[in-house]
Amino acid sequence: MKDSRRIFTESDKQTVMLRQAGRCHDCGKAFGDGTTPEFHHVTLHSQGGVTEPENGIACCKSCHSVRHDQDIWPLLSAYSTHCDPRYQWQIRELFNVADGLRKGQRTWTAKVSMAGGKTHWSIQGATLAKAKRAADCVVILAPTLEIGEGYCRSIKAIDPSAKIHRKLGGYRNPRPPQGEYVVITYSAATGKRSHKRHLEWLKLWKESGWSFVLVCDEVHHTSVMSSWGNIENIERLAEFTIVQTGTDFRSDENAIAIIDYENGVPRVDTKYKVREAIEDNVVRPASFRWCDAAMTYFEKIDGQLKERRVDSILDVPENLQSSVVNEAMQPGTPLFEEVYKASVLHLHALRREQETSQAKCLIVSRPGADETENRCIERIRLSWKRDGGATQSPWVVTSQDENASDIKDFRDDPNAQYIAAINMISEGVNIPWLMVLALFRCVGTEMLFHQLVGRVMRTTIGGSNREWGRVVLPRTADHVRFAATLESEIPKEIRREVCLECGEIPCVCIKNPPPPPPFCPVCHQSPCVCRRDNRIAGVIVDDARLEGGSISAENVNEHWCQQGKTVLEKLNRPGDEVFAGLLLKTGADLNVTCAGSTSAGIASEATRDQELAQLNAAIVTYGRKSNMATEDAVRNVYRGLGVDTPHDIESFTVHDIRTARKRVNNMIAQEIRQRFSI
Repeated sequence: MKDSRRIFTESDKQTVMLRQAGRCHDCGKAFGDGTTPEFHHVTLHSQGGVTEPENGIACCKSCHSVRHDQDIWPLLSAYSTHCDPRYQWQIRELFNVADGLRKGQRTWTAKVSMAGGKTHWSIQGATLAKAKRAADCVVILAPTLEIGEGYCRSIKAIDPSAKIHRKLGGYRNPRPPQGEYVVITYSAATGKRSHKRHLEWLKLWKESGWSFVLVCDEVHHTSVMSSWGNIENIERLAEFTIVQTGTDFRSDENAIAIIDYENGVPRVDTKYKVREAIEDNVVRPASFRWCDAAMTYFEKIDGQLKERRVDSILDVPENLQSSVVNEAMQPGTPLFEEVYKASVLHLHALRREQETSQAKCLIVSRPGADETENRCIERIRLSWKRDGGATQSPWVVTSQDENASDIKDFRDDPNAQYIAAINMISEGVNIPWLMVLALFRCVGTEMLFHQLVGRVMRTTIGGSNREWGRVVLPRTADHVRFAATLESEIPKEIRREVCLECGEIPCVCIKNPPPPPPFCPVCHQSPCVCRRDNRIAGVIVDDARLEGGSISAENVNEHWCQQGKTVLEKLNRPGDEVFAGLLLKTGADLNVTCAGSTSAGIASEATRDQELAQLNAAIVTYGRKSNMATEDAVRNVYRGLGVDTPHDIESFTVHDIRTARKRVNNMIAQEIRQRFSI
């Protein structure tokens, strides 16, 4: 039975307006001069909706018309119901797109924050356009295959039964796709051979009554002066086009294709800034860990090369900083080691937290001449393998890789920690747990800098901003200038200061460690080692380390890595081949009888190795009993001995090593007494 009252009273309208703070319910526009609110029944009056404030909303004229548009509203209503509450900006902008469709607008340009959800939003907008314009297909153009794969995943998440084509048509008998999606790259659509053929097909299909909606993602890659600018020819044939980017500018002087300019500035219909995304918990803020070091470089003066030594990168002339830093960024140099250690420190701090225990690090190196795995990236991998900064050496992907699926494997592996990329992971690539970016190079353009930083700004855990993305990079003038733009977008109320304890932003101190697992009543170990499905693997990885595995920075050659890989394969247990090889090598070294004089307090090498192995085993046990990571346990013990690194202990005599081991055993006993309140 219908409500006899059809019109809201003035009192009802005031109640609704106060509830919405004087703004349109759908697009968020403030009501004022020239904008008159219209009141809408959420449950339509014709369907039995009552005329009460609880069933009423205030809309602007455009949004009210959209709600009564039978072509668009069913789709928009369904999406509004299931949309993540953090992504309310998408609903607001979809209302604006729907209004543009009603008014006959042909192109919609959007500039959306990095990691703000452009992919999902553009698919929904294209679906609305397809329904309103009665189009047969949605064609999506992406700059890379990886971004295209991201579109395919999002389409399947929205509609698991959707059919997706990765090419526009067959070569011999091209047929227009019906009611489906086509996801291709710009290069495939605008190539010298394919572009003319695609245009002929589209024109032929259009003459027969077929139509399509076009989505151009990361359109800043297209230039009116490049071959990719030919997408303008495809755009002219589309019924409606969504053009979107995270950076509406290029580093060169060329204009972006398709986008309209007003007084040299791109005209944008949708703007969603980084600050808004941070406030909505759509992206996380990023902090910058600046690395600096003294360095030597050569400067040409009066036709002669003269050596210069400076205490800071900023003391190098600004026009030379990029080349000088790139040359100085070699494994073993002070600058390289500082970036390396800081990135490991921040990743370990994140992985200690229960909510971010799967955090990952992206390592970015400068490409070689042929953009393949160059000498620098290979030495980075060897440094991680040698120094034990990670439990595994970094994955490496390049733009020339045939197996680009490595990115997907890395994304899906919860144990993977580091990935080193050359011209592969900069934009549109979604690896949810990337939270640390280590720049082993100088980035010369602000556009690329923002794209790289955007990889660690994606929220991964319910939209929490508690943990920030962390960027470790050299302190160059360009980097400082580029970072200032992003730092200015962080709301003042959540900005952080330098931690007084560790001197880092954000803090990397060990705070509130998780409670230790209970001791097993059978084996009296924590965690339990007696009830494992594979006891042999437990002996190899745990007991063997206690019996002689060294956790110092050992140089394990390829032979021992292969031996470790063989052992792990036989045990059917995936793990770190380097660490397994280290255990095997240490065991082999301890079994070698070394002749030497023990007189005058000088022990043989074998005896000294055994003493070191027992000290290291005691340190591992101390870390376990105190519920501390092994690296932190090593750091605490060596700091107590007055040395900074495991290498400094080489000057210790056998007596000194034994004294250190007794001290560690006392620390273990103290931890046990505290655990059981003895």
